Amino acid sequence: MKPAVSSIAAWMLSTLALPADGPAKSAYDYPTEAVRVPLVGQIFSPLTREQAKLGVPEIRLISKQEEEIEYIGDKKALVDDGLWKESPSRIIYHGGKYHVWFMHLDTRIKNEGLGFRAKNHYLTSVDGFNWEVIDQMPNGEPGSFDDVWREGLQVVKFDGKFWMFYAGNTRDPSKTLYGSKVNAYGIGLLVADNPAGPWNRAVEGPLFTRSQDPEAWDYGQVNNPYPVYFKGKWFVYYKASNRSINGGSGRTWQGVAVADSITGPYTKYEGNPICDGHGSFAWVYRGGIALMPFGYDLTEGRIHWSPDGLHFHNVDDPVSRGIKTPVFSSLYLPHDPLCGDPVTDKEPDQFWGLETRQTANSNPVDWKLFRGTLTFNPARKEIFTDELKKKIEGMDKEMRPVYWPEVYDPGKIPKPVKALGKDYPATPPHQNTNGIL
Repeated sequence: MKPAVSSIAAWMLSTLALPADGPAKSAYDYPTEAVRVPLVGQIFSPLTREQAKLGVPEIRLISKQEEEIEYIGDKKALVDDGLWKESPSRIIYHGGKYHVWFMHLDTRIKNEGLGFRAKNHYLTSVDGFNWEVIDQMPNGEPGSFDDVWREGLQVVKFDGKFWMFYAGNTRDPSKTLYGSKVNAYGIGLLVADNPAGPWNRAVEGPLFTRSQDPEAWDYGQVNNPYPVYFKGKWFVYYKASNRSINGGSGRTWQGVAVADSITGPYTKYEGNPICDGHGSFAWVYRGGIALMPFGYDLTEGRIHWSPDGLHFHNVDDPVSRGIKTPVFSSLYLPHDPLCGDPVTDKEPDQFWGLETRQTANSNPVDWKLFRGTLTFNPARKEIFTDELKKKIEGMDKEMRPVYWPEVYDPGKIPKPVKALGKDYPATPPHQNTNGIL
């Protein structure tokens, strides 16, 4: 006789019949065919217990390819191919062309700081391989919070206009730290009717600044904003650091600030930081927000996914399979109205974009832009599979003795394991470590 399904397995099976999302009401609802699979046998996750019961979509990076790009046009000399090129913006498609912005550094300048000689360039392309250099972007007015340099430009199209998020660098001695002459003090916002500009301030002053509390995780800087519009709210992901609580290290973490309007006011999430990382492309994908951070040492990272933009679960570790995730990168999302004029209403499994990779040059240090193509697994459209059924039915027997010694009590959340393996690095101390099952 076939043994009865255990209580924990019965609970799992009951959660698999999830209600389908209702029909999309606008392009910003981002309809998806992907289903969510409840987390099976995992007792450590930053997701809440209810979010874990609903599950996460299957997101797995299958492959990544890199190809050279060319700079063309009468102003291509503005781009010095021997100097640092980094942080391309989200790619916009408008007027039959792709539009991108990136920053250009001279690493030979040491006495004044990189920011004093940093520049931003605006380029367009008809094929994504040959990029015409159009212009150099101006910095803020003297005395403003962005008078030295506007760093990490990120552009979205929204409400018929183009909006540019960036980190404002200033030389104001009242805002600099650690003996530096420049500080990434606040996140700014510009607006234009056309990608070519002119760009004007959408608000006076920054949307939000680094913390003024010396003990705060984001006291040292706020930088590299990545804006996402999801479920009627704006999520601006950013990196920050605090050398005084990091033992003098400049190690960075990822946080988020949220607003109802693109112009704010923005409120920093009280659960910040949300994960490790030195920068991270973020976009709406498979029913939630996907985050692709990389490490402070510029090593390739993992892929996280969140149902609410605040609690993220690690859904993939491509590096463990020998696949490098992009560093300082942005994608073109052909279905996303934030990327300009959508050319499809289907959520793709493959995206192309621009990413930053270090070259062989060491003096000066040289980072170069490449065109990268990311291919993800096809969206999983059904929850039940024979493999999953088998895993669930045997879960009590196979998994419980490994993950927790006490007898399972459905009314009690088991304690999370203390000794985590390398596949589950410790999360920031603020995060909940929920017993998932």
